[in-house]
Amino acid sequence: MKINLKIFFLVISNISLLFSSQLIVKKHSWETIKTLEINNGPITALAFSPNEHYIVAASLNTIDIYAVNGNLIKRIDNAHEGKILDLKFSTSGHYLASSGTDKKIKIWDAYNNFTHRKTLYGHPIPCPTVDFIPDTNNLASGCSNGDIKIWNIFTAEVLWTIHTHRPINSMSFSYDRKSFTYGMNNSPEDTEKLNILDLSNNNIPKKLLYGYEDCFITSVKYSQFTDHMGCICSSSNEVLPTIYPDHSEILICLINFDISANNQITKKITDPELTNTFDFLSTDTLVAGYKNGKIKIWDFENSIITDSWQAHDTGINKLLFMPQTELIISAGNDGFIKIWRNN
Repeated sequence: MKINLKIFFLVISNISLLFSSQLIVKKHSWETIKTLEINNGPITALAFSPNEHYIVAASLNTIDIYAVNGNLIKRIDNAHEGKILDLKFSTSGHYLASSGTDKKIKIWDAYNNFTHRKTLYGHPIPCPTVDFIPDTNNLASGCSNGDIKIWNIFTAEVLWTIHTHRPINSMSFSYDRKSFTYGMNNSPEDTEKLNILDLSNNNIPKKLLYGYEDCFITSVKYSQFTDHMGCICSSSNEVLPTIYPDHSEILICLINFDISANNQITKKITDPELTNTFDFLSTDTLVAGYKNGKIKIWDFENSIITDSWQAHDTGINKLLFMPQTELIISAGNDGFIKIWRNN
């Protein structure tokens, strides 16, 4: 039997190409361009300025401000009298807000070397989450007693208060400033865990966005690329398996909502190793942090992981994507911040 050498070598080359392609897929495409060590302990809050000139991290009661190249610009010792819980920039990048276990919210002037400008008092217990209303100087703060306050940061006046009945864990404003979402702890007798507020209607809760029985919304975030909003929820009992009957061991899930399509759930992924941090990389791609120190890139359209790598030695507690420079910032319980670039 004669063998056509051209066909033989073509088949061999295609097989080699197939195996080499598989090896390329298995090798992650993100590399560390900078590692920052925070000596105070685990990073409790992380933010970057809208112009992406600054990366700000909090550890215990200290705030560190870095240039995007990793150079330390300023350290604010004793920024709060207790642990710092959250950091957020205004959309102009002019102001930075911090909240702490000392029940105080502080405003820092980024245009003037992060000078302290104002302290907001009014919450009886700590506020784990703060967020600026886009294109304004008004700030929202979510409290562990269930109250959400909207502040004028210049006068320190409370413009209005929203009373809920469960601790607020996370808040996020849509980039078009049309809606505001907050997630909270819940008990079995309640049905509302994730609420959306219509900002054009006196900030009255507009509708229930999604709800589970006895579920905790630990993180919510609007996409900057499209009309989507994501959330991470977890449960301490066998509630989520009623939604995912084929995953009885799964107690944590990441959900992607399409706000423009009447809050339709586009995709759900479930993974017991998810932490409470994620961000949008594009319209249909999300990056998520894991308890084992890994970062994974999810293609939500096809429900597949497109990239995965060991980023930290311990669990990842903060994760952000900088869209202009296309960098990922990760912070772990190991006290390191890493800046990642896609090759």
